This record gives sequence, C-alpha cells and structure tokens, in this order.
Amino acid sequence: MGIRTMAYTNARLFEEKDCRNTDRDFSRIGSRIAVLNSNGKIYRENYGTPFAVMCPAAPEWQDIMQKYTQRLLAHHFDGIYYDQIGASSPKICFSEQHGHKAGDMDHWYKYGYALSLEKIRSWSKKNYPDTIFTTEDNSEVYNRFMDGVLPWRWIHQGQVPFFTLCYSGQVQYIGLSYHFGGKIDQTSKYAKAANQLIWGQQIGWFTTGTAVKDTQFLLFIKKLAFSRTAFLDFFNNGMLGRPLVFIKPPAIENLLWHRDLEDKYIKTPTILSAQWEYRKEKLYLFVNHTDKKQNICFEIPELNNRHITEFYSVINQTKNNRRKIENNTVSLQFMPREIIAVIVSDQKSNKHQKIQNIFHRIAMFKEMEIEK
Repeated sequence: MGIRTMAYTNARLFEEKDCRNTDRDFSRIGSRIAVLNSNGKIYRENYGTPFAVMCPAAPEWQDIMQKYTQRLLAHHFDGIYYDQIGASSPKICFSEQHGHKAGDMDHWYKYGYALSLEKIRSWSKKNYPDTIFTTEDNSEVYNRFMDGVLPWRWIHQGQVPFFTLCYSGQVQYIGLSYHFGGKIDQTSKYAKAANQLIWGQQIGWFTTGTAVKDTQFLLFIKKLAFSRTAFLDFFNNGMLGRPLVFIKPPAIENLLWHRDLEDKYIKTPTILSAQWEYRKEKLYLFVNHTDKKQNICFEIPELNNRHITEFYSVINQTKNNRRKIENNTVSLQFMPREIIAVIVSDQKSNKHQKIQNIFHRIAMFKEMEIEK
C-alpha cells in the first residue's frame, strides 16, 4: 500500500520491570550495565515507572543494541527509531566494570554511542542498505549516524530554523508535537502543519483521531504533503534563506500551541513563509493556515530581468486579480488555507511545469474525497 514502517526501541533506558510488570532481565542484565553515579548508585529516571540509564560504553549494552537492530530489521521494518539518544544529556558513569575509566567524560559519546552506532550502520549498510535510522530531538553530534530527527519540541515563541538552515538535506525532520500537554487550540494545528511545510519538514506526528475527526484538516494535510513533494529539490539540496522582507506583513494571531506548566500562546503570522534557494532559483513559499482570506506585500530584490512563475493551490477565475507585481514588490491575496509558491529564475524550465501539474492536482482535492 506504499506505507513505510519504522520500529521503536529505546537505546538509552532499561525498564526495571521489563516484562509485564515483572523483573525478568533487569536484575540479571540491566543492573550491571547501568550508569553508576559518584556514590556507586544506579542512575534512574521515572516515566511512570522506574528506568535505569544504560552506560553506552558497556560492551554488553552495545551488543544488545546491535542484536535488537538485527532482530527488528529481520522483520523487514523500513527503519528504526532510537528514542532519547539525541534528546538526553550525558550521564557520567563511575563504574569500573564497563570498559572505561571511572568518571571518563568520553564514555558517553566517543566510546559509547558513536562507536555503537558506527557498528550498527556498518552492519546495516551491508545487509539492509535502505534502512533509515532516526532519533528524538536534534543533537547535531548524531547527524552522521541518523537519517532523521524528531524535533517535536520546536513549538516555542521565536523559534528560529537555524538547525534547518545548517542541516537540511543531511537529515530529515520527521515530526512536530500536536498534543504536547494535552488539548490544544484547534486552529493551532493548521499553523503547525503549515510551519512544517515551509521549513521542509515531513508533515504530521499527530494521532489518527486528530485527522479523521476533522476532514477539513485532513484535506489541508493532504495538500501540504503533495506540495512538499513538489519542492523536495529545494528542501533536500537547497539552502533556507533569511525571513522575507514584508512591505505589508501578514496579520498576527495569538494561538494556543501547547500546554506545559501553563498555557503557551504563540504569536503566529496568518501567512507563514520561507524562502529557499537551489541552483540559482529562489523559492518563496507561503501558507495561509487560517479559514479567512489574507493579504501580503513583500519584496523580491532580484526580480528585475528574471522570470517569475507562480503556483496556486486554489485555482479560480480571479487568480490574476489576486496578485500584483510592480517593480520589485509582489502583492498577493490568499484564499482560505491556500498555499502559494513563487519561483524566481533566469528562465522557465520543465521542472516548473511538473510543479504546476502537482498544484493543479492539489487544487482538485475535495473534502468529499477524504471522507471516502
């Protein structure tokens, strides 16, 4: 059916009651390869039940990671998600039984995860070369081992896509939190999905219930996903540019994006935007995530004597009346939840026609098709 599957495993923790609320292997295996603090006690964390943090330099833990990887790939999963590796800070281990010196600062990465992941990738390249590996969050030291990262916490006021600027094309961004802290403002999910597109991320990481119960949102997601395929060259091979210079900026909405210890409202532009550059072409990408018409006016400094191609996810008879180009400024009117892209290039190419075909298809998507 074209559905890819990615197995989950935690490459950092060992649950103390590891089998149906009983201690099957922890006392026998996990306890002796756990990180020990300076007092000789096991370093523990609680996620509703106690877990011990494993020492990544312990040869036995590296063997366990290798065996779990081989076992999962033997079941023909397309990828493996190693939870917490890219999200957690090092825990210094004072054990003298793990093949490193007590308190050695290099045990976590150099002799730990770097060594272990290098072995895993080397083995998988020979046996399952198309496998993808991913981890939580986006610690950049793991980029050379991971094909994707899960930046699920990129949902804060003033979030800047600097990591995307540096590493797009080297890693994929595979999700954003839609349910952090419980119930959210229903309009914020549209803004989050739009933000994923303009930053070149994969769309989603919400529950099926979130989409199935809201067919308008599911239709919006479908349009974003197809739009992403149209611009993969920019996202995977191009460079994310600076924020656009607006002459007439979009309006701002105060949306409840997530709840933690308190409600977190994010000042969100009604039109989310980004510019990308690839092979001397500039992509200006916009998404109106609201259910109302919106207007913007922005500047394209390099527009003179260059070709401009526009792509609209909503096609109607008034399209030409919804945009105005004068000197180096472009004015656009957006229909509700519309995606508009503008490519500035030296000349029109066959690639532009392919993108246009995708946007014509997007414009034909209907909510009734989603319900089927």
